[in-house]
Amino acid sequence: MKILINNPALKIKCKEVDLKTGKVIAKRMWQYLNQHNKKNKIKAIGLAANQFGIDASVALVLKNNKPFVLINPKIINFSEIKICGKEGCLSFPDEQLDVYRHMWIEVVCLNHSGSIFFGSKPEENNNNFIESCVAQHEICHLNGLTFHDFQWSNAPTPAEWN
Repeated sequence: MKILINNPALKIKCKEVDLKTGKVIAKRMWQYLNQHNKKNKIKAIGLAANQFGIDASVALVLKNNKPFVLINPKIINFSEIKICGKEGCLSFPDEQLDVYRHMWIEVVCLNHSGSIFFGSKPEENNNNFIESCVAQHEICHLNGLTFHDFQWSNAPTPAEWN
């Protein structure tokens, strides 16, 4: 597998897949992530299938430092509060951008029952905002959006791109 660099395919919304197909793709993505992180000083903390030219709605994020697979993810709820932070992307290796992301998101996907929560609500006073950013970054890839689309505080909300 090879990462697409600044490729127009990254701007296309991915197709939903069945559970078996999603798991096969996720396994290959996890192998790539492991190999990448062993070889590189800057570690990857998430991947989307279309970064490899695979038209499948499958993402992999590190949650609590463990691989977490999202097959056909949809954001169903998100914080009103957005925070601006620095992001990088394997598909745009020479760029780091200030990006606005929601403090927390709630996601449903094919391979998990119920919803999954990424981030931290203000009353929880913990620092899981990075998990929320990574999940949003990868789910955005699956919807044909890149971090370039989120450089402004009025960037599209999940309700607009899900």
